[in-house]
Formats: sequence, structure tokens, C-alpha cells
Amino acid sequence: MTKPMYTQIKRIAFSPTGGTSHAVDVLCKHLGLPVEEIPCMKPSQRAGDSPILIDRDALLIVGMPVYAGRLPNLLLPYLKRLVGDNTHAICVVTYGNRHYDDALMELKMLLESQNFEVIGVGAIVAEHSFSEKIAPGHPDAADEHLICALAKGILNRSDSTTLNIPGEWPLRPYYSPKGSGGVSFDFKKIKPVTDDGCTSCGLCAAICPMDAIDFSDYKTIIGKCIKCCACVKKCPVKSKQFVDENFNTHKRELEDQCGLIKTSEVYF
Repeated sequence: MTKPMYTQIKRIAFSPTGGTSHAVDVLCKHLGLPVEEIPCMKPSQRAGDSPILIDRDALLIVGMPVYAGRLPNLLLPYLKRLVGDNTHAICVVTYGNRHYDDALMELKMLLESQNFEVIGVGAIVAEHSFSEKIAPGHPDAADEHLICALAKGILNRSDSTTLNIPGEWPLRPYYSPKGSGGVSFDFKKIKPVTDDGCTSCGLCAAICPMDAIDFSDYKTIIGKCIKCCACVKKCPVKSKQFVDENFNTHKRELEDQCGLIKTSEVYF
């Protein structure tokens, strides 16, 4: 067995509601290496088109949430700027207890096409961004135990290890939610609304990963909303919510169908 030698971890985690960041932090802790954060949570941090070079003496960890069974499509231009030098990488996706579908495969194949060698992956259950009733408290101790196993596997892997993970290539289309009457609906146009309990604290605008909330009027959505629900879940007075009936029909369906907690999966 050969143990790869790394000088540091390069950490990238897109995590509007915290689940992905939690999983990646646990992984970094158990790998026991210095960590350099490459921030990606705000548009200004993802702006530009120049390559982001990751040297071969670093270990890249990329953490992404699963949106409709795939990677968030608005993050793809940023991810495609990552360039390795036969650099080792770990892919982590978090999903809200429905399924991660092809997101893990998508991230692995994307990085491999950009000169990274993916040596480990994890699909980790996290509380669903839409609902506090779906996988509440996840990643939990059991999820963290598997993440620890992933770290140990990475540190003790053989150079001849073959990594086979679930997923389809070519990738399947994004999962299409059903609204009222079981009919597909245009998910992209839906935006959260703000009730009169808003105290104008500005937190929602500050944390929105798309800078989609107007800083001069927190009730106004001025940009693309990706339904990450950071503003909904983190509002201190619970003033933001989705009232669209199609959205809430889909949310209730997920709550009904995703009550049995799935087991996180790691491969190395």
C-alpha cells in the first residue's frame, strides 16, 4: 500500500444551508491536513473565466449540493474553470434524502475531464433545503462515521484502486418535479415572498449565493433564485417563505415520500 503525500487540502464547498459545508469539514478534519479555502459562495467569488489551477501536491475536495438529481447548473461555469495537474480529488455531494441520481457521476466526470484523478467520493444525506421535516439533523453521527471511513480509505488507498460509483453516462435530465394535479411546472420562475414580519435585518440579502435579493428592499428578488432556501431557513423571524402552490405541492410530496432516511454512501 502506498500513502499519497499532500501538502494541503484545497477546499471548495457550495453550501447555502450548511449541510455540504458540514460534510466537507468532517472530511477535512479526519484527513488531518492544512486546509486552504477557495471561496465560491458569492457571485463575486465565482466571477471571471481564468483557470483555477490546483497543483498536484494538493488534494482537492469539491463539495456540492444535489439539485434535481444533478449539480446546480449555475455553478457549472465556475467548476469548469478548475484545472488540475494529475491532481488527486475527492467529490462530495449532499442530497435531501430523495436521491442523488447522476450528480456524483457528473462531478467525477467533470473533474476527470479537467486533469484531476478522482480517488474518492461521497454521497451524503443532508436535511432537505425545502423542508425541515426531511432528514432533519443530517449529516448526523452515522453520516460522519462514513465520512471518517472515506478519509481513512483515501489515506491508505492503493495506487491500483479502481473507483466505480453509481450513476449513468450520458447523464440523465434533471429530475422534473410535479405540482398540482401531477403536472410538471416551471420551477425556475418561482421566488420566495416576504411577509410583514420582516425586520429589515438584511441577513437574507447578505447570504443569498446569487445576490438575488435587493439590499434596498429585502422583499424584492432582483436576480436568479435557485431555490437554495438559505433566506427561508436562516431568516431569524421566519419572514420568508414559498407560497407558490406548485412548489408546496412538490414539497409535501417529498415530505410524504422521503421520510425513511437513506444511508450515505462513500467509495474509495
